[in-house]
Amino acid sequence: MAGLLATAGTATYAADDAKPSKDGALLLAVNSNETRTQRVKVAVEVSGQMKMNPTGREVKFLPMSVTADQLFLQRRLPETKPAGKDSAATRLVRHYETAETKFNLKNTEFSEKLRDERRLVVLQAESDEGIYFSPEGPLLREELELIDVPGTGVLPESLLPGKALKVGETWPVPDAAVVRLLSLDAVHKHDVVGKFDELRDGIAILSLEGKVTGAVGGVSSEVNLKAKINLDPKEQLLTWIALSFTENRAVGHAQPGYDVTTRIRILTALTDDAPELSEKSLSMLPLTAGLGQKLLTFRSEKGGLELNHDRRWRVMTERYDSAVLRLVDRGELIAQCNIAKLKNFAKDEKLTIEAFQGDVKKALEQNKGTIAEASQNTTDNGLLVYRLLVTGAASEIPIQWTYYHVSDSEGRRASLVFTIDAKLVEKYAHIDQELISGFRLFDPPKSAGEPTPAEKPAGETAQKPSTATK
Repeated sequence: MAGLLATAGTATYAADDAKPSKDGALLLAVNSNETRTQRVKVAVEVSGQMKMNPTGREVKFLPMSVTADQLFLQRRLPETKPAGKDSAATRLVRHYETAETKFNLKNTEFSEKLRDERRLVVLQAESDEGIYFSPEGPLLREELELIDVPGTGVLPESLLPGKALKVGETWPVPDAAVVRLLSLDAVHKHDVVGKFDELRDGIAILSLEGKVTGAVGGVSSEVNLKAKINLDPKEQLLTWIALSFTENRAVGHAQPGYDVTTRIRILTALTDDAPELSEKSLSMLPLTAGLGQKLLTFRSEKGGLELNHDRRWRVMTERYDSAVLRLVDRGELIAQCNIAKLKNFAKDEKLTIEAFQGDVKKALEQNKGTIAEASQNTTDNGLLVYRLLVTGAASEIPIQWTYYHVSDSEGRRASLVFTIDAKLVEKYAHIDQELISGFRLFDPPKSAGEPTPAEKPAGETAQKPSTATK
């Protein structure tokens, strides 16, 4: 794939470059060294069907629609070389004044918005990958999906030819630019071409059109794209992007599919008023994505639990007392984590690791599993953790289960079971411990009529092994 950080457009152009040459050619490029602050407004409309296959046997189609609005300030930071990388990364820092979406699925309304404490976001572009993170702490999955809007994650210089063209001439759009323009993970094939349509009142009117075959989360996506772009040659700035595309996305192991039409409008203008993005405001914050910045947070308010996790983990189900997460890597189902909130310990009540082992052995009677390891430790945030490593088989497939019982000093507790194909254990070592290290328990808000976890004696904490990774 061609690199997202295209070399075209990296110079600062003279004022004469904003005018057509004698033969009518105009330089179609932006200044990638631009550091002036921009105000960006985004409007999104999506309509179509969500595709779900909960049983694995029949795909169900549910009517859906989405509207979203964003308003943010943005400026480009100096390039940086992330740890372990050979090439530099471009960073755009943003402060969101508005970021919210309304989602209608089969006449049921949902809404999401960015938390006040996560309004500062950095987009770090490396090769064809764009990483969104907040320097102020991990984002929720819903927040990441809210801000990763097609058209807003592509660097402008990657869309343009970076050379002078005449009206009517075309240029091929690089693979990596298409990836970021459509918020895909990869492009397998595309024929997207840019065209210089006209010069109107000093503004270059450009268009993009083509078909794209790519992937998101390891599942296929077919896109038909049309776009209009306004380029201000004098300011070397894209002032308007309008995207219109249809997408047919397959159903994945941990996410639904879509058959939708999307329309996105992005308006950009220069501004001088941006104290939120001043050097003073940003000076003490981590503005380069390290491992910690790439984590996401899952928080269950009703369940009273929170954990930080790798972006490959996705929440499948969430109830007041339980949740199921799946780790999907490049479309392959790797592991599953079942979490259950347990009744708090009574005063002076305890659970020994021996009692925990006895409870797990009962749950394993039908699965012929064997406890291979038992250990206990205390995490940095004060959780007492019992860990049992179990080996066995499900439907003749070698499986490894890892059982956890976690409790804090206030008597709050939970159980977790990780399930993974034994052949994948070495490649994905420590994925369970990464979740446990950031696990936290808290008291959920009391709501009238809300059910509480079923009462159980202290020892009855085990869950039956999952065979989901078959």
